[in-house]
Amino acid sequence: MSKYLLLFLAAVLLLLTGCWSRIEVDKLAIVRCLAIDYLPEASEPYLVTLSVARPAAIPVGDGAGGGGSTATQVFSGTGTSLDLALNNAALSMPRHAYFTHNEVVLIGEEAAKRGLQATVDLVMRFHQLRLTNFLLLVPGIAHDVLLASGRLEAALPQEILGLLERARLSSESDPLEIYHILRQAVTEGQEAHLAVLRLAPPPEQALPEIAAEKQPAGQGAQGGGAGQGAEVAPPPEVLSVNGTAVFRDEMLAGFLAPRETRGYLLLAGRIRRGVLSVPDPLAPGKSVSLGILRGNSKITPRLEAGRLSFLVETELEGDILSQESLENLSTPEMLEKLGTAKAEALKEEMTQTLRRLQEMEADIVGFGTILRRRNPQAFQALAGRWPQVFRNLEVDIQVQAHIRRTGLLSRTVPLQPQ
Repeated sequence: MSKYLLLFLAAVLLLLTGCWSRIEVDKLAIVRCLAIDYLPEASEPYLVTLSVARPAAIPVGDGAGGGGSTATQVFSGTGTSLDLALNNAALSMPRHAYFTHNEVVLIGEEAAKRGLQATVDLVMRFHQLRLTNFLLLVPGIAHDVLLASGRLEAALPQEILGLLERARLSSESDPLEIYHILRQAVTEGQEAHLAVLRLAPPPEQALPEIAAEKQPAGQGAQGGGAGQGAEVAPPPEVLSVNGTAVFRDEMLAGFLAPRETRGYLLLAGRIRRGVLSVPDPLAPGKSVSLGILRGNSKITPRLEAGRLSFLVETELEGDILSQESLENLSTPEMLEKLGTAKAEALKEEMTQTLRRLQEMEADIVGFGTILRRRNPQAFQALAGRWPQVFRNLEVDIQVQAHIRRTGLLSRTVPLQPQ
């Protein structure tokens, strides 16, 4: 009897195979990048833009092309709420929107001024969006970024990811995943920050000398012929990742310049690499380029006679990258002088960054968090007015910098006979 029952159950199982909610791959629209904007004057103020991979542009087989068109297509939707705008953007495409492969979320400046709450809530609730997505702020309208074209990568999202990796190594920006930003936002005594993705004119627009060289023949001030009077299309704007957007109580408070961002990373002990220029100690008017290879910082709260202050101790290592003079800078005395000059220059960057953050009353370094861990009672007494306390906080910054190497040369090679 059990034998026939097993056969019957096996036959029934054959009829129950499959997934009721399945969607075939050729019916999916794979979203690679998501942009969120807020338009204050519009009746439907939320604007959501999706960058979707174009199936026709995906290579098929060895060496096969994808039709020679762009690798992504942009779809947009508006709504009175963020979810409605996202739904309308998804309905504007002929396939089912699939967000699992999304890697970058962009938020426009106006949306950021209203706060991060709506964006973060959407990402956390939607099961297809991962917390490992990068969250970036775009000055102006984030929608415009997705209309730009990559200069090296075929797909714009891949171009953005490459720029984020390079920005991390330069220490002039601090791209973070959403889960890291969430941890900052919910930590008592610390504010959140985002990396800034900019869409700016290329160098040929900023430098007149290059613009003149790029101008086609016959279109100058005295050019004639068929091209006379014709308007020249401006070169496309290019993407860059630099600077930091600072938030206070999840609202956009202001921006840090690239050098100020490096100052923040030095304060926080998260510096990676970098390059700076200092005066040559033996040749006035000449400069020496020094590299930053690694560094760490220690922040210590001090409470003396009821007065709170902090001590920041930073230690850095680096090497000589280049010099303009022919002087011998590889001696121990010169290396020590260069290390001192480097420490003074970076201390100035850290001090300038701290002043800027205090003006915004935004403690993204986490001085309050460190105080809460070291002295919970003292922090609880100040927690309700910590932004005001941070604004007038005394911080003693001490920097030590060491020059470990001089590259492949101990001293520069003169190009003229001595």
